[in-house]
Amino acid sequence: DDDDDYYYYYYYYYYYYYYYYYYDYYYYYYYYYYYYYYYYYYYYYYYYYYYDHHYYYYY
Repeated sequence: DDDDDYYYYYYYYYYYYYYYYYYDYYYYYYYYYYYYYYYYYYYYYYYYYYYDHHYYYYY
């Protein structure tokens, strides 16, 4: 099922960025971008998930 692949991909991608920012930037800077990327990729994941299943995702 393709939706499992999507989930795994974005879930891993989010954690990759999480660690990336944690190691490469100052804590305060990382903290700010952590929330930005978290919400961005979380929404992005849902966007693709709903798109893949042909659901309406317009909020």
